[in-house]
Amino acid sequence: MNSLIRTFLIISSLFTVSCATGQNSGTISADDPRTSQAYAEAFLQANARGLAILNEASQAHGDIADSSLVVALTIEVKEGIHRGQSLVVDPPYERYHLENKFFIDRKNNIEVGHFMNRFAGFDFVNIIITDDEASRDYNVLTKKYTDATSSGFDNFRYFPHPYIKAAMARPKHVCYEGSVDYKGKTVNRIFVGGGSSARRLYFDAEKGYLLRVEYLRNNEPYGDGVSFKDFSNFEKFGPLTLPQVIASGGNYSARGEVVNRFELRAIDPVVNRPTHEQMIDFTPADYSQVVKNQMTELSENIYMIENITESVDGDDYNVMFAVFEKFILVGEAPVNAATSEKALRHIRSVSDKPIKYLVQSHHHNDHWGGIRTYIAKGTTIITTKGNAAILKRIASAPSVLNPDRQWEDPKPLSMDLVTERLQINDSGNAALIYDVGPTNHANEMLIVYFPEQGLLWQADLISYGEWDLNDPRSDHLLSKIKSLNLKVKKIAGVHGHVFEGVELQKWLNK
Repeated sequence: MNSLIRTFLIISSLFTVSCATGQNSGTISADDPRTSQAYAEAFLQANARGLAILNEASQAHGDIADSSLVVALTIEVKEGIHRGQSLVVDPPYERYHLENKFFIDRKNNIEVGHFMNRFAGFDFVNIIITDDEASRDYNVLTKKYTDATSSGFDNFRYFPHPYIKAAMARPKHVCYEGSVDYKGKTVNRIFVGGGSSARRLYFDAEKGYLLRVEYLRNNEPYGDGVSFKDFSNFEKFGPLTLPQVIASGGNYSARGEVVNRFELRAIDPVVNRPTHEQMIDFTPADYSQVVKNQMTELSENIYMIENITESVDGDDYNVMFAVFEKFILVGEAPVNAATSEKALRHIRSVSDKPIKYLVQSHHHNDHWGGIRTYIAKGTTIITTKGNAAILKRIASAPSVLNPDRQWEDPKPLSMDLVTERLQINDSGNAALIYDVGPTNHANEMLIVYFPEQGLLWQADLISYGEWDLNDPRSDHLLSKIKSLNLKVKKIAGVHGHVFEGVELQKWLNK
């Protein structure tokens, strides 16, 4: 296990002892009858010093909630890769685009966040406006809006403020660890305990600025790791002191380290500031008919667990399973282990046959977050050659922070690798699995076709009822259906609804 992760875990579970025996407290003998009192006194001193450093930092950076605050700024990626949504599973990764703008006017109770991201063939553009009139999240691409609570400025994780605020909210868990050298500068380091929420914060000893945050995280399915933010080149932005350069990254057991770099700059607080009046053509998003965690029979012995994540805003995930004569085949292990456990309960309500295969469409974080659950059951993972190496690392990754089946009772990884086509069948059913990559979403992408039923299962190529069908991913799938001569009568997928009937035939005949 990474030594930094191990250190975090030890200190997190024993943080009081760590504080009490820190470099500024001296060494305390366990045989000394004064030990308990000495620990208590040492910890209180370290705790008080840590809280004082946090208060100094809060003042040094300025108050986001200050009623006189008027500021406008933008943050954009300069060197960035979205490794969890990349075309390939291992480096080198492609670059992605991110630009977020904030317009904050506390005097007039106006807060606007304009978020723009582009990666893996997707564009995300949202504008969140909060003022005396309303608080709304406008999806620029769908022209729909939902209620919102904040533009996210108060909690935006590229600023120092939320980390300081979170630490101050846990005053009994704050501990001063001492002065250390950080990049040639003397800094004050504090530790904030609390198990999986443990963090280390590094502060400029002279000016009080937050320079670095390290925190534990279990990033399913990649195991335990440490994420970090580095802040530098501080400048005044109105009454706030913020970093102009932010480095954000993480180091996870099965992934390794990746760092993204961002730049922050001031912009005109009036020019291009979105308003509610500009959103007059947006209509309310209606999620009243959304089903939650509901099992649907797609065809005889083939089922879909719809919206297994019980999303209320359209960000849903579905899981498919097919009951063969002697075994079960599952399509996708999205989100996390808890979601896979939920899928297993649905499957067992239909059949107790062994789950022999899991078809994993592609490598993106949200699509195989629960894959370790199936590895632990001895299920053979059907995937592509490019995923083989990282799946071996995933299967053996430590998961102390979030113990799952594979951590508690590990099983060897079993894989079947698809190059172009793989056929799975018994006397009761048949499935053809194709790699239809490369796509503009992932270079390797599996689909499952059930020829007797005319049913096609896919992921992120079509999300019927949620995404526009006039999309490069959908066009790619259509071309593959035609070139493979698949007689498709129904399409289902990890996102969206079942695509069938007249609308499907119209699309197939394009």
